[in-house]
Amino acid sequence: DWGLLAELAIDLHQLPGAAGISQRSSDVLIQLIPSLDRGRVSASVVRAGTTTEAASVADAFRDLLAAVSEEEALLVIVDDFQWADVTSRAALLRCVRSLGRSPVLFLLTCRSSVRTQEFAGVLNGLQKADWCRAVNLGPLDETEVVELLVQMLEATDPPELEAFASQVHSIARGNPLFIVELLKLLASKGILTASPDGRWSLDSTQVKGNL
Repeated sequence: DWGLLAELAIDLHQLPGAAGISQRSSDVLIQLIPSLDRGRVSASVVRAGTTTEAASVADAFRDLLAAVSEEEALLVIVDDFQWADVTSRAALLRCVRSLGRSPVLFLLTCRSSVRTQEFAGVLNGLQKADWCRAVNLGPLDETEVVELLVQMLEATDPPELEAFASQVHSIARGNPLFIVELLKLLASKGILTASPDGRWSLDSTQVKGNL
C-alpha cells in the first residue's frame, strides 16, 4: 500500500516550498514515511500496515502539493497509472479534486486494456471533472512514422528513408516503443550510424536481412 504516493511525497519533500506544509499534514506523512523526519529519501521505510486513514493521507499529500506549487507551478507525471497501488490511486483522486486553484498539472498515462472495476471507477471519477482531459493515443500511421524517422535520420536520402519507414511501420505496427527498439537493434549492428554532429544515417543495403 501507498507505494506510488510515498514515492511522490519523498520527491516533493525535496523541492523548494515543501517546508510550507502544515504541521498536521507533515505529521501524517511522517507517520506514513518516517524517513521524512530524518531527511532520508528511501521509499522502503514506508510503514507496512499503517493505520493512518486514507482520507488523512490524501489531504496531507494535497497540502504538500499546494505548498510546493506556491513556490512554482508543478507538473506531476505518473506513467503506467494502471499499475499503481489501489490506495494511492484513491488518494490521488481525492486530492486532485480538492486542489482548487493551485498551479498543479497531473499527467497520468495508462493502458486502456487494463480495466478493473476499481480502476475504471477512478478514471470515471477523474473524467467527470471539468479540468480533466482524456487523450486516446493510437498507433502511428505510416506518414507519422516517416515524419518521426525524418527527424531522426537526417543524413539518409529521402527515397531510401521512405522505403525504410514503410518496413518499420509494417513490423512495429505504429507502436512508438517498438520503433525505438528496432532502431536500437539496427544501431547495435552498425546499420544505423551517428556522425560527430549528431546526425544519423542508414545503410539501406543491410536492412533487408536484419528486419
